[in-house]
Amino acid sequence: MKVLAVSDLHLETRTSESKPLEFDAQGADLLILAGDIDEGERGFLWAVRMAERYNLPTVYINGNHEYWGSGLHLKDLLANKAESYRERGIPIWFLERDIAYIPVNEHMVRVLGATLWSDFALNGEDGQDEAMKIAGQHMPDYRHIRTHPWKVWQKLTPKDTLEMCEETIHWMWEEAIHPYEHGPTIFVTHNAPSFQSVHDEHNGHVLSPVFSSNFEELIDFAHVSLWVHGHVHHSVDYVIHDTRVVCNPHGYFGNENTDYDGHKLIEI
Repeated sequence: MKVLAVSDLHLETRTSESKPLEFDAQGADLLILAGDIDEGERGFLWAVRMAERYNLPTVYINGNHEYWGSGLHLKDLLANKAESYRERGIPIWFLERDIAYIPVNEHMVRVLGATLWSDFALNGEDGQDEAMKIAGQHMPDYRHIRTHPWKVWQKLTPKDTLEMCEETIHWMWEEAIHPYEHGPTIFVTHNAPSFQSVHDEHNGHVLSPVFSSNFEELIDFAHVSLWVHGHVHHSVDYVIHDTRVVCNPHGYFGNENTDYDGHKLIEI
């Protein structure tokens, strides 16, 4: 089967003078959108249009930017909308710490998806507290995302994202324990699961723990076919044990990732 996986399209930065978005899902059996497609629910609605246009099973997860100007309650709204669209025959799945079983060719593909966030321990557990402090000072997420639907003053904190990351990783470990033999398993997250996704220029950078964590023990244990992520704005494609790890981000319009491939088909 062939998977088209893209992330970080950042359609919110597109203007009338921007170059056209390179995107072509022809020939794909499954489309994975690994977050930061657009702010709010606009990215999800774009995904719905692609699923309908190509008649293509499509998996969508939120990145951090989807929550900007909104709040964490957005995930429940999108999960309900995805279910409603599927009832109307549009093959779209929204995942936040959830699993989709998707018929693709002769297989039933299992896809586990979540934003993931970060454990802030990429540079070592001793540096976790400092990484959280720096993230709180420098990352706009903690100014633009609220944790309550109408309490606009109740903003996201690094402690909140750490707790969500820990809960997600615990959930992924629990699901990985159960063998699945009816087709390939794919993990989809927005944040990166390995230090290998950090660009050489950012090794040791104080903000790198916001973008990547190091969950290679989980990758080794789970033996999934593919782990798709986003968040870093450079392309990666490497293998850890039996798992291929891919990030294919577009980046901001006007500052595009030159290695982005809007027709990158991953064979699994």
